Amino acid sequence: MLSACGASEKINTFTGSTMGTTYTVKTIGDDAASQQKIDDRLIQINQIFSTWDTQSELSVVNQQPVNEWIKVSNELFYVLKTAKEIYQQTQGYFDPGIGHLVDAWGFWR
Repeated sequence: MLSACGASEKINTFTGSTMGTTYTVKTIGDDAASQQKIDDRLIQINQIFSTWDTQSELSVVNQQPVNEWIKVSNELFYVLKTAKEIYQQTQGYFDPGIGHLVDAWGFWR
């Protein structure tokens, strides 16, 4: 038998759609989560990382010449830095630059 400490807390469920899929977020208790806050954050994430939106930060970076410096947000820098570290740790088996190959294979059509 399993039991939790304290009284039973309210479970809040938030659902929506973004980035071509749906999401469900569940929170416990009376925290500050709201549908609007969740949607706003997912919009921010999409504006940074979308590969479909040609104006997203990632898309703009990908359109730049190879040896040209460009200022990026802390979030994008962190993800790119982490991807590079994983690429190095896996000796290239994890390759975040595989997009052109995926396009050539015809995914996303």
